[in-house]
Amino acid sequence: MLNVPKTDRNKFTTALLLLIAIMLLVNVFFSLGDSDKIDYLKDEIKKVNTQIDAVYDENRVLQSKMEDFKTEIREIDNGININNKKIQNLNNYEKDQISSFATYGNVEWEKYFADRYK
Repeated sequence: MLNVPKTDRNKFTTALLLLIAIMLLVNVFFSLGDSDKIDYLKDEIKKVNTQIDAVYDENRVLQSKMEDFKTEIREIDNGININNKKIQNLNNYEKDQISSFATYGNVEWEKYFADRYK
């Protein structure tokens, strides 16, 4: 064994114990710091999850509105199709009337004008 005087051994032991105590205190300090960091991160994760849920809720509302708009557009399209059919029917009727005038004889023309100006 080393031939170290007793007082130096006591100083070394005291310094070693002091170093170990400081290391334990630092470890406890940093572990508490980590716990706080973990709590902070958990809180931030909760906030982010809340924001994500809010975005999903907004998305559901927007999807619902989108479906309502699609329904309205289908109804408008159906109305347009019905009106287009009516216009086509009127055009066909008009063409039939015009083509029927081409075949009118004198009797039909007299009847047409007589009925028209009654």
